[in-house]
Amino acid sequence: MLFFNAHISRTGGLTLAHILRRNFGDDHLDIYTEEIKNVLGSARVTPTIGMLTPDELNRILDQNGEIKSISSHWIPIPSGIEILKERFGIVKIITFLRNPIDVIISKFFSFREKHLGAETLPAHMIYDYRNDLSLFLKHWDYVSKQYDVHDQCSNYTTYFLDNDLNINKCFSRLKNDFWFVGLTERYNEGLILLKDQFQQLDISFSIYYNRKNKGLQVNEEKKKLVTEEVLKNIIDQNKIDLKLYENIPPFYEKSICKYSGNMKKDLLRYKQKLTVWRTYQSIVPNVAKRAIVGIQKNVLQ
Repeated sequence: MLFFNAHISRTGGLTLAHILRRNFGDDHLDIYTEEIKNVLGSARVTPTIGMLTPDELNRILDQNGEIKSISSHWIPIPSGIEILKERFGIVKIITFLRNPIDVIISKFFSFREKHLGAETLPAHMIYDYRNDLSLFLKHWDYVSKQYDVHDQCSNYTTYFLDNDLNINKCFSRLKNDFWFVGLTERYNEGLILLKDQFQQLDISFSIYYNRKNKGLQVNEEKKKLVTEEVLKNIIDQNKIDLKLYENIPPFYEKSICKYSGNMKKDLLRYKQKLTVWRTYQSIVPNVAKRAIVGIQKNVLQ
């Protein structure tokens, strides 16, 4: 059995990847830039990464032996899932979905942050989008055509869930083939549901976490860059994604109805415990570091 975090960017998937690694340790595999570069070479990740071919996915899996969970942006659906099933038998697919408009805005600020202080931009970045979200949309239109990858600002969620952009297949797959579908906007609640599903398999699953790759919160800069005109452009480019997403919250509510516990009470209790866990995690490394320094001093004396 394999658990697959089908990670749509800017949905909390990197945080989930860290949760999976904490639970499965060395039996968890991240197929992101470093892994792809290590197995397939630097050229495969420059300037961007598209979906893995069946041969590429098999080559990466050949390098990693027995594993229990995977996280990746780049495993194609449905063809990549079939490869995972051939190798691991049952595949439990997990994903979190987010309003596609929020995804693109978050993606812009994430990419912007990478280049904000740079004096020289990458050669493929012909539009300096750092202070103009509309140029970010043009950037991805150019990159998709130049490097034969899908435009990450145009119906990317639908493409990720079905590489043929078939919205009916997407929703059917989410209902019938995915083991868990959460909402980023209700992330903690989703983790409680996910833990409950692991428990039904008699698997203990810790859901404590520190947020990874945290996005920019609402501020004056964000308000300035996300204009009404830009929002209209995003909506126009993502009509399929928006139509798909309309069906997701009602679908998610059915998962809430199936939950055997008291979600309101369990969510409050979890948030309290999460605060304690994060405090502990922030203290322990510092205590351990001071202890190591103290030991080193004693040895040197």
